[in-house]
Amino acid sequence: MLLNKATTLERVNQWSEMLSAPWNEEQRSQLADQLIMLANVIEPHLVADIPLATSQIQAYVLARMVAHLEDWLVRAASYQRRALGMYTGSQLVPANDSRLGLISATEEEVEALPGIGAELTDNIRRYLAKHPIRELEDLQIIHGIGAERIEQLRETSYLDKPIAACVSPSMWAFVMTPDIQHALALLESSDIMFVFGDPRALKQRLNTAMTSVFSRFSAFIAFVTDRARLAVSDAAGSLGSDALQWLNRHQLRLNFLQETEATSGTLLINDAYVDEAVQTIEAA
Repeated sequence: MLLNKATTLERVNQWSEMLSAPWNEEQRSQLADQLIMLANVIEPHLVADIPLATSQIQAYVLARMVAHLEDWLVRAASYQRRALGMYTGSQLVPANDSRLGLISATEEEVEALPGIGAELTDNIRRYLAKHPIRELEDLQIIHGIGAERIEQLRETSYLDKPIAACVSPSMWAFVMTPDIQHALALLESSDIMFVFGDPRALKQRLNTAMTSVFSRFSAFIAFVTDRARLAVSDAAGSLGSDALQWLNRHQLRLNFLQETEATSGTLLINDAYVDEAVQTIEAA
């Protein structure tokens, strides 16, 4: 067993502190045991071709285990992004673009745009509701909108493709950043749970008796462990030198993330990238 209980409990305690109703001691101990079991499946051997300190081994195996959990969260978030019409080939603007989507905008939102008054707001919203248009220039048919006003609108708004969707702030935060922290916030604010399968399987596997954050998170860990047992070879493992290199890259990535700022564009990794590429090809 490479991952010890003390190291695992420390991470579980950090997760527990994020909750408004933290897990009790018995629950934290149970989750730690589950995580150790998962770590044993995905990283059962570490060949010491170079000497590693105990702290390095613990940091490596813990990080690999958490990354394995979050790989599944990335898959779930990728599906939800598609359901919300985000990051598809038909998307017109980056997700962090601050411009206003005119077609779905409320009266107050349109009226707040520079140079747009109440009367013009009403005319724009009525016209967009009745006429499907493809370019902002098509709004010039409305009295009071000329080339100069179109350029103003281009800087502050765009023609969106609105959908009716069920979404919450915690769900939005999770699909944008699918990590353990945001997953726990989503679990705590809703009755959502992680289910694997096609639509018929999803319906059959929904278990309304699993209401607590603990039970749903525990079930998620059990699911990931079960899939890992099927997919990971008993001979799996790492060389100490490879482990150290992976750990250094992982820490470098964390350091970069702390220094990043919001920008346009999307980074897709692992299965999320594959799913998006396949969809783009099929839609071509």
